Amino acid sequence: MRCDALDSRFIEARESWMLWRSSPAVQHCQGRAAECNRLAELANNPETRKGYETLAESWRALAENHEFIEKMDRFLGYARGS
Repeated sequence: MRCDALDSRFIEARESWMLWRSSPAVQHCQGRAAECNRLAELANNPETRKGYETLAESWRALAENHEFIEKMDRFLGYARGS
């Protein structure tokens, strides 16, 4: 494959990422993070609030990891020509 063809595939892949909907796994993680944020707001105890905030951060990080892996899978699929 020529470099120009690979470059154009990369551009197509990058543009499609902007239109890509979040997967169920990413949506689940984001939903759990939102739930933890809501519970943190309702918590009366500062220790409990901090615990929920930490859980929310962890869920958001997991969602970002899922998104990264999905983007790499799509990119590699474009680079291979599939």
